[in-house]
Amino acid sequence: MASPRWEHHTLHLGMVVATREHVVDEIDLFLFSAACALPHRIHYDHQFARSEGLRTVPVHGPLQATWLTQLVSEWANGLGAVLETSTVRHANPVYPREVLRASLTVIEVADASEPNPGVTLRMQLVRADGTLATDGSARVVGRAVVAR
Repeated sequence: MASPRWEHHTLHLGMVVATREHVVDEIDLFLFSAACALPHRIHYDHQFARSEGLRTVPVHGPLQATWLTQLVSEWANGLGAVLETSTVRHANPVYPREVLRASLTVIEVADASEPNPGVTLRMQLVRADGTLATDGSARVVGRAVVAR
């Protein structure tokens, strides 16, 4: 089966290309900490997290970034493209059992005549109440461009 052809020019500004919801609990946080060797006690000690001004233990920033870049990679791979670069900024803490909605929105479409034509996506993770948790961007290009 042939891979899909990357047709970035069919995308337009403001187009939401992918969404996904995430919910974690304290066990997920423990497992992520163990898998990534992130032993900071703020992610498992409720009392310590509260002493730092948080409501309870927060969801790891790297876990939030992973959700966003995974969504980009899955979307891009389905179109014959790849994630080239990404950046994230954590705006507000999120906590276990909160419903978080990840979304990808087209914010730039490169001209096909450019040497690296692709798209730039805004990556967002938003709490159910509409509060922005994590914001960032990702550049996606065709596989042939990366292989050069």
